[in-house]
Amino acid sequence: MKIYCNEKFVSTGKFINPILGLMFRRVSNISVLDIRKFSGDYVHMLFVFNKLDVVCLDENFKVIKVVKGLLPFVGRFFVDCAYILEFKSEEFLFKKGDSVVFK
Repeated sequence: MKIYCNEKFVSTGKFINPILGLMFRRVSNISVLDIRKFSGDYVHMLFVFNKLDVVCLDENFKVIKVVKGLLPFVGRFFVDCAYILEFKSEEFLFKKGDSVVFK
């Protein structure tokens, strides 16, 4: 499945600690972080979807991991940049192998 979305770019350089709170802006309850590491694996982006699911993309914008729950992970991640996305629908169910298309 291809997931279409509009893109808004917001630059940032903050460290975040998900346990203490997510320090990035939100639009339509959907936020994206471009991070260097996630659970020891390289990930191009980190989605927080409807404040419930964490969706990770690789460099080709393919979904490589879906984690249920907003804060299932611990640790600090350096945020290179943040993308704020608006989707046409909030009813998407992300699955591994899905791709995100930026307009």
